[in-house]
Amino acid sequence: MNGYELTRAWYNFRYGKKNEVKSAHSELYLFIVDLWNRLGQPREFGLPTDASMNALGIGSYSTYKKALDSLIAFGFVKEVASSKNQFQSRVIALAKSDKATDKTLDKALIKASAETLDNTTAETPDKSFDSIIEQVTTNNEQLTKKVVSRFTPPSLSEVASYILEKKYLTISADSFWNFYESKNWYVGKNKMKDWKKAVAGWESRNIEKNGKPINNAGSNSNNGYKPASVNTEKLVRDLTEDFENGNIPGEY
Repeated sequence: MNGYELTRAWYNFRYGKKNEVKSAHSELYLFIVDLWNRLGQPREFGLPTDASMNALGIGSYSTYKKALDSLIAFGFVKEVASSKNQFQSRVIALAKSDKATDKTLDKALIKASAETLDNTTAETPDKSFDSIIEQVTTNNEQLTKKVVSRFTPPSLSEVASYILEKKYLTISADSFWNFYESKNWYVGKNKMKDWKKAVAGWESRNIEKNGKPINNAGSNSNNGYKPASVNTEKLVRDLTEDFENGNIPGEY
């Protein structure tokens, strides 16, 4: 006999005795089962009157006594030793009543569950379910895009490698990286989106200001531009003024 078996038997009994069993009976019985568990499920134990009444919020001793006497009459509690007054504890034992049957309650619960399932299915067709899945998928895709589009500043070595890869001749990796690192990688008031495009923008502006495209039709060189002598300090100063004035060559 365990707490589950006792409470299951009680609710089976209560369902079949709706007119006889009151909420006070259920509250007191469940309190007794809980006390029995806390005490280590002894064969017999004392039920303190005052503590029980306070725990259940019962203000009248006669109400408490009637509820306990009813549990004894129902066969769920056995009285081992009675109390002489309300200040003494009754010694009781729990019993699994043979008056309870689970067939009636089981049938009622199965029927109610089936009706609830039918109503839910009728109100929530497959189309609605598909729309829920579609919404979840869309939200996940949007979240993925946000994560993927989050800008990550490059390292100095990454900038240098990219400039070397693209064979840019007029831009310094140190100048580019130090400039945007000091700006916390902001372009104007907006966070940079693509640092590689920013590198390309710097190269284009440098060529426009300091170098010219050359025709190397008979040459093995394929860089397409004439190296220019660049005043790095002046270039950084000019770029800084341009960016602070809002003259940004494209969105990066």
